[in-house]
Amino acid sequence: MFDGPWYECQGPSFKDVRKDVLNHLNIKKVGNIEFETEKEKIINDAIIKIIPDDRTDFGSWRGYQTFSIVKEIAKEIIEEVKKKYALLIIEKKLLPYIMYHLYNPNTGIIMKKTSNTTLIGKPLILE
Repeated sequence: MFDGPWYECQGPSFKDVRKDVLNHLNIKKVGNIEFETEKEKIINDAIIKIIPDDRTDFGSWRGYQTFSIVKEIAKEIIEEVKKKYALLIIEKKLLPYIMYHLYNPNTGIIMKKTSNTTLIGKPLILE
């Protein structure tokens, strides 16, 4: 039925590729990693997004190893993780800083504009 060795007729499954990519990425946890649980979720989501359960275009085992498919896929995953981690840092660090400086009741820019045009922050005068 097949005309050649098994490694030219069969290829890796998505599970094999995911395992190889994780080994290639070689993610080591050293010290206290900020947002560790979120980062793990970002990595897992990127792997599942780029290597979904129905993906089968990895070729034969021989081509998979010869053409370094793992490195190509790992690059895609790294780019996805960088984007998502950057958004996480913006959400966790930059956004609270901006919100504080915009909406602080005493010194916030938005609060100053609001107090100029409304009764917010002004004493109530009873006649």
